[in-house]
Amino acid sequence: MQPWQNITAPLATRVANLLSLLTQAELLDQLGGPDIGAINRPDLVLPGYSFGIECLAGVAQGKVSTAFPLPVNLGSSFDTSLVEEVASAIGDEARALYNIGETSSMHCLGPVLNLARDPRWGRSYESYGEDPFLIARLGEAYVHGMTTGPGAANVTSAEGFSKVGAVAKHAAAYNFEGCVGHENYPNCSQYRSSYNARVNTLDMHESYLTPWRVVCSKLEGVMCSYNSIDGVPACANAELLENTLRGSYGLQGIVIADDGAISKIHTMPPDGGHNFAPTDAEAALIALTAGVDVAYGPGYANYVPSLNLTRSALEPLVSRSLAARFRLGAFDPPASNPWSVLGPSTINSAANRALARRAALQSFVLLHNTHEPAGLPLHGEDSILMLGSAANDSAVLRGNYNGNPSKIINMLQGISLRAHAAVSYFPGRSATGLAKAAANVSVVVAVVRSEDESESHDRANITVREADAELLRVLCSLSSKPRVVLVLVNGGAIDVSEWMDSERCHNPVVAIVETWLGGEEAGSALASLLFGDENFAALSPVTVYRQTFVTAADVADAGLRSPVGRGYRYVDADKYVLFPFGFGLSYTRWTAGPVVLEPSSVSAVWLAAQPQGSTPIRLRTTLVNAGPVAGSRPVLLYLRRILEPADPRARGASMDWPKKWLVAFTKVHAIAPNSSAPVELAIGADAVSRWVEFGGSGWAAPGQMEVIPGRYAVVLSEGEEISSPCVLTVNP
Repeated sequence: MQPWQNITAPLATRVANLLSLLTQAELLDQLGGPDIGAINRPDLVLPGYSFGIECLAGVAQGKVSTAFPLPVNLGSSFDTSLVEEVASAIGDEARALYNIGETSSMHCLGPVLNLARDPRWGRSYESYGEDPFLIARLGEAYVHGMTTGPGAANVTSAEGFSKVGAVAKHAAAYNFEGCVGHENYPNCSQYRSSYNARVNTLDMHESYLTPWRVVCSKLEGVMCSYNSIDGVPACANAELLENTLRGSYGLQGIVIADDGAISKIHTMPPDGGHNFAPTDAEAALIALTAGVDVAYGPGYANYVPSLNLTRSALEPLVSRSLAARFRLGAFDPPASNPWSVLGPSTINSAANRALARRAALQSFVLLHNTHEPAGLPLHGEDSILMLGSAANDSAVLRGNYNGNPSKIINMLQGISLRAHAAVSYFPGRSATGLAKAAANVSVVVAVVRSEDESESHDRANITVREADAELLRVLCSLSSKPRVVLVLVNGGAIDVSEWMDSERCHNPVVAIVETWLGGEEAGSALASLLFGDENFAALSPVTVYRQTFVTAADVADAGLRSPVGRGYRYVDADKYVLFPFGFGLSYTRWTAGPVVLEPSSVSAVWLAAQPQGSTPIRLRTTLVNAGPVAGSRPVLLYLRRILEPADPRARGASMDWPKKWLVAFTKVHAIAPNSSAPVELAIGADAVSRWVEFGGSGWAAPGQMEVIPGRYAVVLSEGEEISSPCVLTVNP
């Protein structure tokens, strides 16, 4: 037995021994990426491997796998336990597909740790939302569930083996596709792989990098993004990859360049590149030096031979990718790894389909519901007409990087299965035909979509797509006034104000439900919620803007504070917001009991000295269900800086503070009518820390997060703000 085959030997020993056995040509092959061929020598046999399988909302490779709701849905749940469960199930299926030979990778691409900075971003649905704290906590839960969740195998001790490795995307400051509206690549005015994100220091450290700071040390890998940051391509950025992610944040895993990102370091517009290196080979060398281990698209093997790298230069480059495979047991006998028991029965199992349904139920947001005329819930005797581009569309519910389920229940199917009365479907666009069909029903359920949004394609507007808008205008004009329920199927938020406004719409909608991209059980979940079999339990993880925001804000502007603020922390809500971040209605009424904050006064020195990640400050209250229907509810805790005319030289006096910021949240489940449940929320130093520079300029200037003394108002919310008399005082 060679040392590399000894499963009890230290990882460094195994890696060093295997490296010594590889020829120069084989070392180059290991840089092929993402797919590495097998080695079959008389004295050395290694399986082939691929450094990446899409796992965002289900395993995208494989003949069959569960299609879970997209990350924006999971963000709406505000439920770390649910995210961990979903990720564990995805990890189960990914490992099972590897075990049975349908895939050749245990490196799962996910979670996405990018902020949904602008609703026009074509990949908004891949993010958990706009808030960095929310993304950090849900990203952390996703990684924990995917890599170590006991799952279907009920593995409680894996003896050092991860189920799969999580590879977070996309480092960093990535949330722009380009090709806005009807532009088509490569004939775009701007495109993601030539985009330069100009990011100021505070935005970088307090927002864009926050999720990475929390999650990095738990990852098996990071994917660097297409864009540049202040002129340096992310995949050529040693300050980002080596100094920050590896040095400051503790990344132990590999860095993978996104598909074709290495060549984009060299190429220039209109081919969508940065013109940062004179040749592809030199671009590859820059990326290798910056810390990129594996290259998607044209891999390193295409460029590295021309660089004439010595063996001593190649070995360190290969060692991290070999170590990554060792940590997942790729070179070990299956019997030595507890995750090897996962097999075909795990994939798209009844349990996973039930989890997909539960996740959808917990993620659909009730944005609007009238009492006169009565909105939701629907009644069994209601006669229903369904229409809209997403009503009978199953494929749209899967989103992107999704599972491949054996069956999808779309919106029309779900409501038809649940309704007691007949459900009719209007597939056309004729105004006369629609008016006639609507005259014979009591309720119209319009299931509509946004403009096209996708990877490589941002939206130009945030309104309903025109084909659906034409139908809604007909419904607005009807004198018979059937109740209209508007159901949204989309990735980025939509301005639906026109259909709520009685001045613009004679027959405004009575209810609006945001379903995002709900996966294979979306139709079943929607039906249960519309008919009141289940209660709405989600809040919006993004700000829902009005269309006026589009004309005021440049989609390519990476700044969060000005000239037009982005997200609830900075935007002018009165000007641009239809529904705020964290908003959502329910079939019951929620209140809170007395609020206690312990301690309510602390010293900045004491707080900063607490162990990293500790949360010594506790807020306790009760969540009261004061209505007639049982339900579950997120509870959100914000802080708001109390600005006082104190000494202008005091720490924080001149800082640009957010309007408020999220510092904790929890989900309280199954509270019966007229009952309550205890709530405890915990915060630590991070909640009152800001990035303080030590000098220099640019996002990489020396600095650190520092606790800022002052007074902070405590703000509770369960969809709407709950008054709280509490103030947290941080003394100098």
